[in-house]
Amino acid sequence: DESGALKTPPQSTDSQRAACAAMRNREYNRDDIQRLLSAGIVGESNDGLLVVRKESVSETIQGLTRPQALKLVEEENGDRRVVIERLTATTPNLAPEQRSQVGGIFAQLNHEIAPAGTWLQNRDDTWRQK
Repeated sequence: DESGALKTPPQSTDSQRAACAAMRNREYNRDDIQRLLSAGIVGESNDGLLVVRKESVSETIQGLTRPQALKLVEEENGDRRVVIERLTATTPNLAPEQRSQVGGIFAQLNHEIAPAGTWLQNRDDTWRQK
């Protein structure tokens, strides 16, 4: 507090803990995800999730086996869903019709920070390479 005394922090909610865990996990996996994006194996969809774009690739993908890469994409998408849900739940005055737009806004942010070579899904569902 203002006098320098220690105060007990407020209890965090399950939603806060889940979002923090998802963000930590995303950071941990970021280098592998970046490699998959740069190689064009996965792309950034227009709803904020990753999409596997190359179904028939070699057994080793950017240093990962195919099952490892697919599991990584599944894990990343699960983490992204948690973050999108938390953003939706904690945005004040969000109208019901705007709730579906949160994933699209999250997608735009992912598109902006995606590495060169990443496939990006436009709003009209077409794809382009960054």
